[in-house]
Amino acid sequence: MKKELFTTKRLKIRNLEEGDPDDFHHYRSNPEIAKFQGFEPFSKKEAHTFILDQKNKIFGLPGEWVQYGIELMDYQAIVGDCAIKLQNQNPMIAEIGITIAYQHQKQGYAKETLSGILNFLFHVKEIHRSSKRSMQKTLLPSSC
Repeated sequence: MKKELFTTKRLKIRNLEEGDPDDFHHYRSNPEIAKFQGFEPFSKKEAHTFILDQKNKIFGLPGEWVQYGIELMDYQAIVGDCAIKLQNQNPMIAEIGITIAYQHQKQGYAKETLSGILNFLFHVKEIHRSSKRSMQKTLLPSSC
């Protein structure tokens, strides 16, 4: 059963799950994606292990990143992922990151995900501040 964090008009933000490694690996192994993020390209084994580690994590533990799949509702597979971490020193401040697969970029998914995360953090969880971890060139407003 998929554990949804929230939905937007076109996207479902949910826990990563065991059926995601192929899609996850496809974009996480792309050096052009990785160079704008804080990770090295993933192997298939690393993608599978990462998802197993993340699939049951729950939002809200300070200092711990929780990675979520970004599922396009009509596609029913992940087109990227996002992560949220509450600061250890002040859990009312969240850090976020977003990665979108190359073939799904420039369609507004990053912007829609970011808007959904900010709504979730500020209005549902009443977080006071957020900051970005790293952002790809495609997250700039002219590319969203």
